[in-house]
Amino acid sequence: MKVTDVRLKALEDKGKLKAAGSITLDDAFVVSGVSVIEGSKGLFVSLPSVKGNDDKYHDTAYPLSKELRDDINKAVMDEYQKSLDLDRIIETVEIKKDLPDPDRPFSIGFENQPKEAAKPEKTSIKDKLKNAAEKVSGQTVKNNEKVKEASL
Repeated sequence: MKVTDVRLKALEDKGKLKAAGSITLDDAFVVSGVSVIEGSKGLFVSLPSVKGNDDKYHDTAYPLSKELRDDINKAVMDEYQKSLDLDRIIETVEIKKDLPDPDRPFSIGFENQPKEAAKPEKTSIKDKLKNAAEKVSGQTVKNNEKVKEASL
């Protein structure tokens, strides 16, 4: 079996829980309840589990081979890292957006100022993410398609 898709949502201010989502195996089987957790030894991938009578968590879905477990861990952690990188890119784009345009001549006087102040465009977070993904990948994102690889 191969991990063919990972969908994670990074979570802020949720304590030790850093991300939650699902994985798809062989484009045929989805496992929901996958999460990235910050433990005492660092980040780790947690598969779906339930709390038993002994107050311990027991996995409800788990790989039988070490190779598949390693593939799942790598795929989920890679996707988590990409989400962190995308967050940094969006922050950088936001910061650069507020900087003056270096190609526009600077004027101390008001002679180059527009007569009416233009209203700033409101951009939704969804559009900001889409624009950032397009800038990173060089691809146009249509209808919430996922950008598979981003090159910086």
